[in-house]
Parts: sequence; C-alpha cells; structure tokens
Amino acid sequence: SLSLPRVQTPVPTCSTHTGKPCLFFSFKVNQFACEHCRDDRDFEQDEFQSIEDAVRRVREQVPNLTRLIRERVEVMQETRTELETLLNRVDEEKQKTMDKVRYEFNHFDMALKHRLHELLLNVESEANIQRKALQEQLDRLEVSQGDSETSVVQASMILQMQDYSYLHQAEHIISSMKNQLDDEDVPTYQNSIAMGNIPLHINPSFLEAISSLGVVGGGRQPTELQVNVENGVVRLSWGKPDDPTIRQYEIEYEMVDRESDIGTKSPVESSPISVKVKATVMEKTIDKLIPGKRYNFRIRSLNTAGWGRWSEITTCLYPRFPLTIQYTGEIVEVVILTDGLYCITAGGAKAADGNTKKGGQGAIIEAKFLLNKMDKLIMLCEECRARSDRARVGEGELSWRSTRSETSSLLPGEVEVHVDMIPRTMTG
Repeated sequence: SLSLPRVQTPVPTCSTHTGKPCLFFSFKVNQFACEHCRDDRDFEQDEFQSIEDAVRRVREQVPNLTRLIRERVEVMQETRTELETLLNRVDEEKQKTMDKVRYEFNHFDMALKHRLHELLLNVESEANIQRKALQEQLDRLEVSQGDSETSVVQASMILQMQDYSYLHQAEHIISSMKNQLDDEDVPTYQNSIAMGNIPLHINPSFLEAISSLGVVGGGRQPTELQVNVENGVVRLSWGKPDDPTIRQYEIEYEMVDRESDIGTKSPVESSPISVKVKATVMEKTIDKLIPGKRYNFRIRSLNTAGWGRWSEITTCLYPRFPLTIQYTGEIVEVVILTDGLYCITAGGAKAADGNTKKGGQGAIIEAKFLLNKMDKLIMLCEECRARSDRARVGEGELSWRSTRSETSSLLPGEVEVHVDMIPRTMTG
C-alpha cells in the first residue's frame, strides 16, 4: 500500500466554497474540489476521487510509463544505429558504383580508341591500295599516250615524204595505230577509282558491338565457350561469369562455308541465327545444321545494364555424310545438302552372345528416300522396352515408319524416321 507523502505546502482551498479544504481531485477536469463540490449534482460527471487515491494512481502509472519510455528510447537508439549503418553502406555502394562506372567507361573509351585506330589504319591501307592502283593506271596511260604520240609523228612524217619510199614503213605504222585503237586494255579515266569511294568500314556489326556495351558495360562475358559434336548433335556449354545480375544468354551461330549454286555466282543464303536461353541454363543443343559445313559460335549475357560484349568466336565442323548417330534419346534434325537418294540404316540390338543378327533379336532395317536440297531429315532414337521380366539384355522391338504421304502433316519432302530400339549405330 502507498501512503500519502508529507505535504509541505498548505492544503488548497475550494474556490467555490470559501474556506473549505479540497480533499478530492478530478483527472477529467484536472482540478481539486471540496466535499460540497463533490456532492453537487453539477459535478457528478467530473469523476472526483480522494487525493490519496489520486496519488496512488499516479505512483502506479509513472513507473510503468517510465519503463515503456525507456524501452522506446532503446528501440529508437537501435534504429538510429541501423540507419547510420545503412547510410554508411549507401555511401560505400555509391562510391563502388561510381568507380565501376568510371572503370567501364574507361574500358569503353579504350575500345573506341582501339576501334578508331583500326579505322584509321583501314582508311590508310585502302587509300594506299587505291593510290597504287591509280599510279599503275597513270603509268600505263603515259606509256599508251607516248605510243600514240609516236604513231602520230610517224604518220605525219610519212605523209610529208615526196617519193614512194614511205610505203616500206606505212604498213607497219598503220598496223601499230590500229592495234592501239583496238586495245581494250588501254586505261581510261572512266575506269579509274575515285578517292571518295574509300570505305570507312563502319558497318552495322560494329554499331551493334558498340551499342551492346550498355550503359556500364552490360553483362560480363561467359567463360570457356565449348562446342562438342557427338552422335550428330552439337552441344554448346559455357562457364557462368561472376555477375549475379545476369538475366539471359544469347547464342549466335552462322555458317562459314557457303557453297555456290551450280551455274550461278551467288552463294547459299546464310545469316546469323540467334538463340536465347535462361540465365540458369549453362548448355544448349543446336540442330538443323548442314552436314560438312563449318559454323562459328559466340555468346553474350544480359544484365540490368544491358547486353554485354560477345565472346570470342568458336568454330566447329559439322560431320559430313555418312553421318553416324549413336543412341542419345533426342530428336536429330539433318538438313539435306544436295538432291539425291538417301539411305537410312539402323543397326539392330545385339543377341545374348554379343553377335548382331538379322531378324529376330538382332534385326537390321534399311530405308531409302529421294530427297531434295534443303529438306529436313528428322530422326528419333529411343530406348527399347523389354517384352517380359525374363527378357535378356538387348531384346526389344524394332520398327520404322515414314510420314511422307498425302496425309502427312510435314512439308513435302520432309521425312520422319522413328526407331524404337537400342541401336548400335544409325547412318544417314
């Protein structure tokens, strides 16, 4: 229990009832009152209580409120510490980002200077080539002009002769003049190269390379791009660069060897093909390649700043016909290079003794198709299903079907071969 403190000041008196001591207090109206005020009906709603109860109430509430305030102050202090730490981190990240921007733009500046140096060298080299060609053309022109002037002088001399002795030289001079007029190799001004035709070599690929650097350089280059050719399938793999903000990869490949059509000078149409993959993927299978042709591959990454620089070009040669495909469990698409008759041979499963047999447990099938250039040959090799629980290793069903028919959903000339087996090899 709480006891009233010793009051050193006199007890307040009531302002309404003169001389009456105030023994009550109301927190609602925040004032003292005497007994007459408390009993007055006009003050019933003011909730007066004895001064002793009022003091007890204050002493009960103040410590609890003090504790809550102190806890609040501690929380505010912790919050202040965290905010100051975050503020320092913001300053550190700002400095790091500014340093990164400076570094990337320095790199960008070096790349531009390097490209500028290359362009100047190209212009100088092209100018030297054209200068040499023009000088050779000028030399030939001077020689031809000298020969022509000599012929004119000789012709004038024979016309001035007073006797018929000029006939001995006339035939030689006239033949020389005719040869000069009929000479198609005589250089002319119309065939010369104008100096204004020097190419600057600022082509779209260069502009794309510059724009792909992004604001602060774009995504970092993927590392160790590898091209593996196995079982008729080209599989690309690469290492993940040290950049947690990468969102996507882009692979670009293009045929290098371009065979000309018979009777024409135009090469087979070929343009870079782009394939985009997710940032979580580190490999990609490429199909629909032409056998016997060489391809270039490169890769770049995309982050929050944009596309990064392309990697170094990696080259591979897609196998020629005959094309042997081992079991991969994947669909293999082969583009037909020339018109002709193509044979599909599927080696059957091995018997229990390891030997391959025709028919029965080691069936071998063969199918021939007349295909046109640029048709697609689509093959699928799947693992066999055992016929029973006691089936020996290598047993399975072997079948093929051609969808080259009027009811086929494929384009004319497209063939789908389905081999349901454990194949030894498949040769196309």
